[in-house]
Amino acid sequence: MNLVKSQEFRQELKILNRVHHKHLVELIGFCKENFLFLVYEYCEQGTLASHLHAPAAYGALTWITRIQAASDAAQALEYIHDHTRPTYVHRDIKSNNILLDKNLRAKVADFGLIKLIGQDDGHGPLTTKLVGTFGYMAPEYVKFGDLSPKSDVYSFGVVLLELLTGLQALNMMSTQSFPTSGSSFEHRKALTDLVVPLIKEMKSDKEVAPIVDPQLRDNYAVSAAFKLAHLAAQCLSDSPHERPDMKRIVYILDEILKLSQDGPEASETLDMQSITDSLAR
Repeated sequence: MNLVKSQEFRQELKILNRVHHKHLVELIGFCKENFLFLVYEYCEQGTLASHLHAPAAYGALTWITRIQAASDAAQALEYIHDHTRPTYVHRDIKSNNILLDKNLRAKVADFGLIKLIGQDDGHGPLTTKLVGTFGYMAPEYVKFGDLSPKSDVYSFGVVLLELLTGLQALNMMSTQSFPTSGSSFEHRKALTDLVVPLIKEMKSDKEVAPIVDPQLRDNYAVSAAFKLAHLAAQCLSDSPHERPDMKRIVYILDEILKLSQDGPEASETLDMQSITDSLAR
């Protein structure tokens, strides 16, 4: 970082000295000479995004590895939401900020945008300057600047969709814009707009296959994929009050991981009502 960013540097150090978790990237040290440097532990396998969106170059992830990565990241977020005082909100959860170590276990990185929101004082969410990554930001944050732990939950829901589908948070779509001229243009379509409506129409786990990443072929548990899809959809609810908290998400991902470990032939048949009941518990 440039020396003009010294205030941000000190803030980051203050945060990183307070938060320690096995699924948060650990700060090793820092250097302040002509430039400012933060030195983190090395995550050999790079970003989750690289493996999902460039599998030919970085290696495709198995279904089990994807669910384990989701569980790891969820545990890190639960820690900063529920087990630190004051509470922290990451503000930039995305697949590029989830790193994989040599064992493909996930660690949440990049606390440059993290924000202390303090303990619940009964006055609602904090209003703050808009920062983050488009495609991942919660609607109440984009529209009103309202920030809360449920903002991270929304962003995490987008990551769950990436793990499920293999698609990016924003996808280039070609559209015929001027039929008379035959010309076309490309625009970015949010993954949430593409997939969430499909998930909401699903009545049973047999309908999940069309949205699952083709890289997985049939090497996933159908019931687990169905449950993951509906967990993602609930995280992506327009109302923050309808989203589960990270503690609940960690619990559900543990259930999904157990289903997944039963293998592709896992036979538990799930329907929409059973999913709704499970998420509500």
